[in-house]
Amino acid sequence: PGFKTCSIIDFADVGKTPVEYQMRWQRKGDAVVEDLPFNLRAMVTGHVGSKCEVTEVLYSPEQDPNRLTMRVRGSKNAERIEL
Repeated sequence: PGFKTCSIIDFADVGKTPVEYQMRWQRKGDAVVEDLPFNLRAMVTGHVGSKCEVTEVLYSPEQDPNRLTMRVRGSKNAERIEL
């Protein structure tokens, strides 16, 4: 029911509340930036629980800040997701 974000791994953005997960930030030089691999893994785990496991998140913002690969186990639709 409703629209889904990342629906390929059943990541619902409506209907499941409350959702709790940890977020992490890191210092890079003088800036503080989001630890995107950690946060994405935590968000997906928080939303899908034990239905699916994120096994790896590959992100190299220096190489391509618009590209991320996430590997999952237990999804009905995919083992690798490119964002």
